[in-house]
Amino acid sequence: MRSFDHAGPFAAALLDPDARPPQPLEAPDVARRFAIYRNNVFSSLIHALEAQFPVCRRLVGDDFFRGMAQEYIRRSPPASPVLSEYGVSFPDFVVAFDPALELPYLPDVARLEFDIARCGDAEDATPLTNHDLRALSGEEIVRSRLHLHPSLFLRSSSYPIVSIWLTNSFDAEVETLDASVAEDALIVRPYRNVEVHRLPAGGFHFMCALAEGHTLASAAPVAQAREPRFDLAACAGLLISSGAIVALKPLLPAADS
Repeated sequence: MRSFDHAGPFAAALLDPDARPPQPLEAPDVARRFAIYRNNVFSSLIHALEAQFPVCRRLVGDDFFRGMAQEYIRRSPPASPVLSEYGVSFPDFVVAFDPALELPYLPDVARLEFDIARCGDAEDATPLTNHDLRALSGEEIVRSRLHLHPSLFLRSSSYPIVSIWLTNSFDAEVETLDASVAEDALIVRPYRNVEVHRLPAGGFHFMCALAEGHTLASAAPVAQAREPRFDLAACAGLLISSGAIVALKPLLPAADS
């Protein structure tokens, strides 16, 4: 699949189902052949979006998703020949797609799904184990900067995106959910498979602070200030059990003045 960025009239004709084949194209039955090629291009891009956003597809149904995908392709053709990278702007497109306004959580579900795809393509790293951490003192752990797994992504939402993703990914009969419940997600691939975890209260702010270079000791008050219900024990437990930590870097003691 070539990039459409600099393809000019040829790309414009491909993305417009009413356009005539660009000139000069000289071949018998050129209009029919070009229409077949255009259809194959659209089909390939739609399949790529279906692979990136399977839960969104299930939420709206096949026909709705294909129509939405076709409109997105016309407005945002690929900028790269790598189809796995296509769709980064799809969630923002869904925000403004009028027929999807009745599903206000759909853009955030799409963002979560794209995070999952990026997580799957991220660099490998070996997480620290409980055995590794038990070899350190509690003081060493809380006063160290944590190197988080390179596949780790964090996603905050006003909607129950983790629950929506889980039930639409694994349940034969989709669970009825309260769409007013906010959920934040931790996405990580500690070993072979991508894992999606629902973050405890304050977990999003806590993990963001760690990613910015805070220690456990300094990240906790940051999260507490943003979320009074912050649960340090639950967040620290998930941090370890999810395989999100790959290394600890102890802070150097302050030099004597």
